[in-house]
Amino acid sequence: GGAEGQRRGVRQRPGAAVILRVYGTPASKGSGRAILRGGKALYLSGGSKQQQEQQQSWERAMRDAIDTSGARMRPYLVPVQVSATFLMQRPKAHYKAGVLKASAPTWCDKGKDLDKMIRATLDPLQVYGVLRNDSQVVRVVAVKRYVEAGEATGAIVEVQAVEQVKVVR
Repeated sequence: GGAEGQRRGVRQRPGAAVILRVYGTPASKGSGRAILRGGKALYLSGGSKQQQEQQQSWERAMRDAIDTSGARMRPYLVPVQVSATFLMQRPKAHYKAGVLKASAPTWCDKGKDLDKMIRATLDPLQVYGVLRNDSQVVRVVAVKRYVEAGEATGAIVEVQAVEQVKVVR
């Protein structure tokens, strides 16, 4: 709780944010499923071997960003908002003679599903100690856009405590 959390340096106050710059190719996380075999439940993770390798690579990139930020040292114990901007590689068709075309889009509406990218991003926040549990996430704001000139692929992920408010009905 409060006093114990403050002794351990746990972020308790609204506004206390962790900002992670994650480098790499954002991964998506498919749905797993459970099956019964010999009367026992087995969990089968979703996705192909290539998708699983991408997820592992993304998880390592998330771990590196968390370690660099020092966020692992003080997990949130309160409700949080996670904001994520996924920075996607532009296709070659966006360029003419090495220069970005004026008609090139900002938003990436192709490829990976945004909701599955969020799932692949939230899990490492718990595994590497930014959150006690990813069920603490009460609000998600996410966008998926193409990189700008000189910008690396990856994500900018912000985790921030949110205030407790009364819901007006």
